[in-house]
Amino acid sequence: PEERGAPEPSGGRQSRRRRRYTANMSPHAVDEFGATRLCLAAAADDVELIHAIVSSGVCADDAEPLHKMTAMHFAAREGNVRAIMALANLGASVDAPDGDLNAPLFLAVENLRTDAATALRSLGAHLAGQHRNQAHRSIVRARIAHRLRELATRNNRQKFIGYL
Repeated sequence: PEERGAPEPSGGRQSRRRRRYTANMSPHAVDEFGATRLCLAAAADDVELIHAIVSSGVCADDAEPLHKMTAMHFAAREGNVRAIMALANLGASVDAPDGDLNAPLFLAVENLRTDAATALRSLGAHLAGQHRNQAHRSIVRARIAHRLRELATRNNRQKFIGYL
């Protein structure tokens, strides 16, 4: 039986269960939610497992298939500074965008993980990376073009109604 006391900083009993689960996974496996073994190790702040996974041949920048989040995103979201530093030392990018074009620093700030945000800033991370700016510009262009087409269609209808 487990003792019930103060919760562990990494999340308590559920994190221990998940850590045991990740220890039995192959380096390239994904769990039922699509998270890779490296991502789960980063979320659990398990630096030893992170080093073991990367030394087995997994790239430190590998992203999980569903949301395209890297291990750095998982560590930043959970506020795990040790995992962030370990991943950075292993060559992981601090500005890699996820599927929503969010950088790890954005997730740290969004989840109020000030220690993680400070660590990422010290590693040179930016809140709005180049990918996000380019994507934003293309979205704005598409919206403007759609609105112009909508206005042109409406003006043509009004001209047509004026001729009746």
